[in-house]
Amino acid sequence: AMDVYRYTLAIENHQSTGHWTEKLSGEIPVLDLPKDFQAPLQPSFKGAFNVQLLDDKLSKGILKLASELGTTPYVLLLSVYYVQLFRYTQQDDILVGSPISNRNQKALEELMGFFNDTVVLRVKLTSEMSFKELVNQVRSVTLEAFENNDMPFETLVKTLKPKRSLSTNPFFQVMFLYDSVENTPSFGTDLEVTSQTYASKVSKFDLTLFMYESNGTLTSSFEYATDIFSEETIDRMQQHLKLLLNGVVENPEQSISDVLMITDEEQQLFFPKPDD
Repeated sequence: AMDVYRYTLAIENHQSTGHWTEKLSGEIPVLDLPKDFQAPLQPSFKGAFNVQLLDDKLSKGILKLASELGTTPYVLLLSVYYVQLFRYTQQDDILVGSPISNRNQKALEELMGFFNDTVVLRVKLTSEMSFKELVNQVRSVTLEAFENNDMPFETLVKTLKPKRSLSTNPFFQVMFLYDSVENTPSFGTDLEVTSQTYASKVSKFDLTLFMYESNGTLTSSFEYATDIFSEETIDRMQQHLKLLLNGVVENPEQSISDVLMITDEEQQLFFPKPDD
C-alpha cells in the first residue's frame, strides 16, 4: 500500500511540474506598486495591520454577486484585488500568492499540524476586459492551481529556478487570503471564546489582503511592510478597495478601468471645481 501511495505521489508531482513550468515560464514580472519609501536592499519584514469592517449592505451585495456569477466569494474578492493592483501599476501580468490546505491525502486526515502550502496565481489583464470576464479568468486560474498543488512551494522554486534576490520573493510580492470564520462553539456559561486577528507586527510580503466573512459581514485587512508603505497610504488603499467593491456590485459588466476608484478628497485635489 505504501508503494502505491508513493507511486501516486510521483505521478501527481510530475503532472504538477508540467503545469507550473507552463504557467510560470518566461520572465517573472516584479509588481511595481507605488511606494512611500525606497525599499531596502534586504527587507526587515517589519509590518502592521490595517482593518476595515464593511457594512451589511455591501457585504450582502458582494456575497450575492458571487452567487449570481456562479463563483465563490474567494474568487470574486481575489478578482477585485487584481483590479486594485492593476489600477495601481497598469501592469498586465500580475502574480499573487495564496495559501491552500495540503491535507488532501487520506493518510493526513487524522494528523495534527499545519498542512498549508502556497500556490502562485498568474493572471493576464487588459484595460478593456469587463470585471465579469476577469472573474471567469481568475476562477479558471485558481481551479487549475488548486488541482496542481501537490508540489511544495520550495520544490517549485528549486525546480523552476527563477532569478533570486534578497529583496524580493522569487515569484510574487503580494498575497491574498480569504477565510469564513465559523461560529465559536459554546463551552458553557463559565468560559467565553472569541476570535481575533493577531497583529504580529511582521509582514512576510510587501502587501497581503486578508478578507474575512463572519455571519454575512466582511472585513478587509491589509498586512503591509512598513519599510515601504505609510499608514496613510494603506488607509487610502482601504478606501479604494471599498469603492471598487461597491462599483462591481453595482455593475459587474463594466470594464475594470472604468470602475470608480477615487475618493472625495482625491476628487477635490485632482479635479477641483472652478469657483462660481
